[in-house]
Amino acid sequence: MVATDLETLVAALRREVEQARFHGADPELVVDPADPPLVIVAKALAAERTNVPLRLGDARLSLQEDVAEHLFYRGVTALRSWNFTAAQEAFEEASARTMAPVLQQRLALFRAITALLRRVVLTDPDQTPHHAAEERALALVPALDALSPAERAHYTAELRRLIALRRAVAHDPYLQTVHCLLRAQLASSGGDEILGLGWLLRAATLNAARLAPSPYLADLLARARHRLQHFLGNAADLASPPAAAHSSEAPAEAAAEASAAVPVAELLSALASHLSRIWERDVRGDAAQFGVTLYHDA
Repeated sequence: MVATDLETLVAALRREVEQARFHGADPELVVDPADPPLVIVAKALAAERTNVPLRLGDARLSLQEDVAEHLFYRGVTALRSWNFTAAQEAFEEASARTMAPVLQQRLALFRAITALLRRVVLTDPDQTPHHAAEERALALVPALDALSPAERAHYTAELRRLIALRRAVAHDPYLQTVHCLLRAQLASSGGDEILGLGWLLRAATLNAARLAPSPYLADLLARARHRLQHFLGNAADLASPPAAAHSSEAPAEAAAEASAAVPVAELLSALASHLSRIWERDVRGDAAQFGVTLYHDA
């Protein structure tokens, strides 16, 4: 009986909150000292479920701060794997659940960082950078007065680094190589194998003069080129089709094998390993440059 009464009270309080919001108010639920225990519990549950403040004397409590904090770190985790949509969704939801000024400002900053990072990673290096958008992201930081000066300085430096990186990629062959491999990885993760192969072939083309003889890698690249040519509908025009096309198989069988999907992960691993030896650098690990470092108190 108590449980039924409690749920009835919670439902009634939720309706009051929803009606107040419908009429443009910014509601809160107030605990009166004279409230019986059942009503106090009902108000706490309704405040948590509707995400409104709970007024307790002079204190105004937000009951979803732990949820908002969890969502913030979920967004940070998504951003580390360049899942921009998931990151923005987590930051937006966290913003709707927190009243803490520090977290509110940090979330506003990370929404701007995510938008900038999306442009840095997903924009073709040959396209002209959007300076106005970059300036807006930088201009936001000084206004975040709830954050410490050290945190603001850290993210200002990170934003400037990302903006400089975006400009450097256009004329730096190594950064272009790293960017191509990152784009291939993201395309493959998103299920777009053709796009992934395209970015890997672009990386191979960028480094054509550096690639050392490797039958295994050469075969994978030839199969990838043939797969793309088949996708474009002109596989027959290839100058150097894969070895399968020269076998004794029937033409239809050879074409089917030639057009079979080339595993992006296999080509990515082989090409990255080859390029790392050539450049004497970790071409896949250096993709971390296209990310943001989270601020930590010293």
